[in-house]
Amino acid sequence: DDLHTLAGALLEYETLSGDEIKSLLKGEAIRVKPKKPDSSTNVPPAAPSAVPSAGIDHGEPQPEG
Repeated sequence: DDLHTLAGALLEYETLSGDEIKSLLKGEAIRVKPKKPDSSTNVPPAAPSAVPSAGIDHGEPQPEG
């Protein structure tokens, strides 16, 4: 049962601290954490890659010829 509890919490929250794991195993609720970084951290979005695309298509294989 404990393993299922931890697995479910990890699926929901992605990461757990040691204290959160202890609380879960005692049957206590843990505080809700956002999955995405808080927008107030002012972290700029990642820039697109400067490496040109090789034009590789990872779709279905096509017949040659």
